[in-house]
Amino acid sequence: MRNFTPTPMSSNSEFTIDQTGGQLVIRFPNSVLSHTLTADRIGTKLFQHIAETDATEVIVDFGDDDHVSSDILGGLVGIFHHVRQHGGHVRLVGAKGALLRAIEQTHLDKILTLHQSIEEAIAA
Repeated sequence: MRNFTPTPMSSNSEFTIDQTGGQLVIRFPNSVLSHTLTADRIGTKLFQHIAETDATEVIVDFGDDDHVSSDILGGLVGIFHHVRQHGGHVRLVGAKGALLRAIEQTHLDKILTLHQSIEEAIAA
């Protein structure tokens, strides 16, 4: 397992973004992903940040969230397409419960790689 030291890039009450080597690690510290208005705002901010940094390796850590709005799932697809156009990958960490079921039912698990830990996602 590879050790990593994240470099903080952006932080607010909805999410944090750290850079670890060439990878962006996005963490959701609060349970905010099930609210449509918040999800829309988060999706816009994340996509904007990823586009500005030309990130090609993105890790999304859902933390303790096990519910998300459909807007977040749609945002993940948009991020996937953007990152994929630049030869990159999107990896998800911590998907469980209703969130995992939603990812599987929408077949997002076919295009987004699921991992148990950030360390595992970074090493992939």
